[in-house]
Order: sequence, then C-alpha cells, then structure tokens
Amino acid sequence: MRFPFDKFLYKEKLLKLFYSLFSLKKWQLLAGTIFSAVLFAFIMNSIQSFIWWNYWSADLILIGTIDAIFIAGILGPILIALVGQTVKYTEYKRRVEEEARANAKLSVEEKKFRLYIENSVDAVTVVDTKGIIIYESPSVTRIFGYAPGELIGRSVFEFIHPGNLKKTLDLFKRASKEPFSVNIIELQFLKQNGEWAYIRASGKNMIPDPIIRGIILNVTDISERVEMESRLKRTIDEKDILMKEIHHRVKNNFMTVSNLLYLQADLVNDPKVTEVFLECQNRIKSMALIHEKLYQSETLSEVDIHSYVQRLISYIQSSYINTSANILIDLDINPAIKFGTEKAISIALIINELLSNIFKYAFPSNQNGIVQIRLYKETDNYRLTVKDDGVGFPEEYNAALSNSLGLKLVKMMSEQMRGNFTINSNSGTEFKIDFPD
Repeated sequence: MRFPFDKFLYKEKLLKLFYSLFSLKKWQLLAGTIFSAVLFAFIMNSIQSFIWWNYWSADLILIGTIDAIFIAGILGPILIALVGQTVKYTEYKRRVEEEARANAKLSVEEKKFRLYIENSVDAVTVVDTKGIIIYESPSVTRIFGYAPGELIGRSVFEFIHPGNLKKTLDLFKRASKEPFSVNIIELQFLKQNGEWAYIRASGKNMIPDPIIRGIILNVTDISERVEMESRLKRTIDEKDILMKEIHHRVKNNFMTVSNLLYLQADLVNDPKVTEVFLECQNRIKSMALIHEKLYQSETLSEVDIHSYVQRLISYIQSSYINTSANILIDLDINPAIKFGTEKAISIALIINELLSNIFKYAFPSNQNGIVQIRLYKETDNYRLTVKDDGVGFPEEYNAALSNSLGLKLVKMMSEQMRGNFTINSNSGTEFKIDFPD
C-alpha cells in the first residue's frame, strides 16, 4: 500500500527538507515553531484589528499572541513527532525496498548457481571454515555412491585417505584465510562402497560471497586416468627391463665374438693377420661398450658420450699397450652431451679407428706424444676433432685415394651421420668431423 503523500516523500527536495528538520535538535525545532506561530498571530491580529476597528488594538494583539504561544506549545511537540515519524518511516521504507531488491537479485543469482552445479558433470560441494559439508550436488551420488544429503553436516576430512590427510589439512588452513583464492589438489576420497577414488579437487574460497558463504569444491573423478598412468608406467618399466636385458645380451654376444676372434688370433703366426683380428676385436668392443653403457644407464634412449669415450680410450690403450704407454690423451667433451644409440655407435667406431691408427703410426719408436679429442656444439652442428702431434701423413699421401679400411670406415660413419670429414696434416694430423644435431 502507498500513502497519498508517498509521491511527495519520494521527491528529492522534500526528502532533504524532512531530513534537515529531523537533524535539528528538539528545542530548536520547538522554538522555531513557537516563534513562527507568534509571528503569524501577531501579523494576523494586527490586520484584523485594523480591519475591524480601523485602529491597532494592543489588547487584541496581546491576547492573540498569548493564544498562539499556547497553541504552539501544545501543537509543536506533536508536529515534531509527526515530522520525525514521517522521516523515520520514509527511511525505513527506503531500506526495506533496497533490501528487497538486493534479496531478489541474490535469489536470481542463487538460482543460477544451483542450476549450474546441479547439472554439473563433476561433483560440487560447499564446506564451511571448519570443513563441514553444507551443500552437495546430485553428482555426488553418481560419482561416490552416497545417498542425497548423506554427507551434509559431516566433515570432509572423514573421507580423505590418511596418506593425503596432512597435506590436505595444511592446504585447507591456508586457503581458508585467503578470500577468493583458488587451490588444486589430487588425493584419494572414500566412496560409499569402501573403495578409494582418485579425485582432483579445485577449491575456491567464497566465504565472503553472500550466496555461497563457504569454500566451494569442484571435484573430478580421475580414477581412470590414474589407473591408465599406472598401467603405462608398469608397461614402460617392463619395457625398460626388457631393453636392458636386450642390451645386456647384445653386449654379451659381441664379447663372445670378440673372444672367438682373440682365440682365433692365437692360432695365427702371421703378425699382419693377427693385427687384422685385433682391429676387428676393437671394433666389436667399441659397439659392445655402447650396449653395456645403455644397460647401466637410467635412460635407454641416450648415451653419455663423455663417460663412454673415457671407457673406450682405456680399452684401446690396453689393446696397444706397447705403443700407447708414452702417449697422453687430452679429452674435452661436455658431460651434458648425449646421443642416441645409432649416432653413439658411429662416433664410437670413428674414435676407435682414428685412435688405433694414431697408436700404430703417429709416434714411431715409442716417442712421447699428445692426442687431443674434442667434441662440442657449434650453433646447429657438432664438431668432433681428433688431433695428434705425431709425424703426420707423408706429403704424397692422398686421403681421398687411400685404400685404408679404417679411413673408409670413418668416412662411411661420417656420411651416415650426414657429416663432413676432413683431414689436416700440417703439424701432426687433425681429423675433423662436423655433423648436424
């Protein structure tokens, strides 16, 4: 119902007038009322006296003024109370209407919120600052098997796996102190049938929000994903074990062939034939070391070139112990460099051939010498250099026309890596191979 004077009360100027009247002290308002009444009575009685008797009657004016004071003294407080109540009513009504509009807006927003979460595929719950569940969406029944409303009033921590409880409590305490913060955690949640489901919970602190007034949790069941990851990990572990066994068997087979060559070499009296057997042994050993390194490595796809070449050098030196005793090997390879099996075998065979040739020909009469082996990356390419300060090649030697099996093998391995092989024999000999990543 709207009062007849409501349309005036809602006028801005009139409201300001009422508010200004109400803001005056009571004695000020009463004094103003009496003064206005006396002034009005004095003026009216003066006019009346002049009209009636054609002269000013002091007695009439005095009597009228006294009456006005008396009437104002009675009506003044009534007027004050009326104005005050009117202003109070107006203010009250304004507040009620504002609250009604706010509640209507909240009601619409709450309906939207409920419509969203009740049709969400994920489970949605709201908990208070103590972790007590104050709302659960219908999806909770479908995902976890609990009856509608069964979780209401219970602590969410009752359903969390003991192994995840501490980290969950720590995260909850921190998040509850940070309004509107978002946190994500993966844990195990107890289902109605006693099984543990793996879930991913995304929580947002909506305690200050007038609609939610709690921490909203959006829960996704990730049990299938976790199970797939677990199966995949088992498969990878089994594959790693299988690959390690393969590398181990390949290495053993290489060593068997190498030992057979060694035994066969003992039956031959021709030094040249024996040397051929030795070279074959070293090549086989170079490849066997790759598989041994992979067998011992944590990763089966890459070889640590630095440690591998160290092993290879030690083996070649032991094979040429009579000629390598006075030769110092200077190795400079970044430990971070790793290659796959195919490229690692190519590099192994190249270093084996070059180092074997150096031990055989670069330092006659067991003279002292230095061999530098470098492997580093240049922008998009790698560079492998093997350099000695030995006698070098004869001036008439043409590497391109050489029938040396070792150099042919180096060229072939370089081409296999899509690399470029060059030889420089000015002071000693430098073998250089540039190949792409």
